[in-house]
Amino acid sequence: MGINNFISKPLSTIVTECPKPDFDYFGDEFKNILENVYKTTDTSEKVNLLDLFFASKIKPFDDERLLKAIHLLFEKERSIAEISETIVINRKTLLRLFKKHLNCSPKEFSNLIKFRKALNTYQEHKPALTDLAYRNDYYDQSDFIKHFKKVTGFNPKKFFTDLSHLGTEDTFWTLLNSK
Repeated sequence: MGINNFISKPLSTIVTECPKPDFDYFGDEFKNILENVYKTTDTSEKVNLLDLFFASKIKPFDDERLLKAIHLLFEKERSIAEISETIVINRKTLLRLFKKHLNCSPKEFSNLIKFRKALNTYQEHKPALTDLAYRNDYYDQSDFIKHFKKVTGFNPKKFFTDLSHLGTEDTFWTLLNSK
């Protein structure tokens, strides 16, 4: 649930556009922490500063219905009707929960999961785009490229060329060249 564990309001009230170019929910307090992070060259100290800040902000997320729905989507791609039936919740309520806490529909979230799985598959195996598309249940390579461009704004070949893995975590960065 990512950021929902650190904010006191529903995500949809904070982020009204996607992507939000100037997310500043934590305000000056976070800016001060970041200044200290940038001042130090010690990676352990950087991690410690950020850990302390976020540990002070953590709030447990306790809507089990949404958590169950998310787990179902991670298992496999499912319809909204199937999820609603499995967790015994009204379809509209499910849609509202996704919009309120994730600022997207279940289908959009499912597409992001599919994208992340493709990204992880690429990082692990570096397959050709056609293989990557089929391994991640895209109709064909063209469907994969179209979906990829929609999510990232880049074609996959360019994106993967510029992709860098950060540490040992499941975090990836792509650095844009101004060429």
